[in-house]
Amino acid sequence: MDTNPLAEFLRRRSGTERTAATHVERAGFEAAPAPEVVGGTDMRPEQDESENPTRFRTERIELRPLRGLWSMPTYTQLVDVLFDGPNPSFLALVFVELLVIVKGRNLKSIVAGLRQRTQWIIEQYDSARDGPAPAGTPVVESMEFITDNIGHAVAVLRKGKVGEAA
Repeated sequence: MDTNPLAEFLRRRSGTERTAATHVERAGFEAAPAPEVVGGTDMRPEQDESENPTRFRTERIELRPLRGLWSMPTYTQLVDVLFDGPNPSFLALVFVELLVIVKGRNLKSIVAGLRQRTQWIIEQYDSARDGPAPAGTPVVESMEFITDNIGHAVAVLRKGKVGEAA
């Protein structure tokens, strides 16, 4: 018994079993070769990350302070995102074993990217290197990484922000 429902449909329709390969051969085309797998991705060897920078962005977020080590925690470790209103100047990224406090201006697009899990880099702005930031662009002025007693630090942040709003 034939277990391919498409083949059964085609056989009933035309009286013979046709496949996609048969149609390609009749049209005079050759089947495209399978892409060569390089490093676990389908990128060509001559490509690098600068040409295809978004291939990892749904899995990790890259945090780039001006000084110190950069960090790449996964979105699966992201427990909560705290921010101060519709046009935030303060973000707290609560990961399982890391709290990142981001301060700046116009951080609304970063919050939107975090909400959709498409924000793949948060980089501290270097005004000495890049000059004054264009109006309306997100500017990260400082990044602070906390690894000890995260629960207490989050509680202090929540209490402090609630106290400021009252």
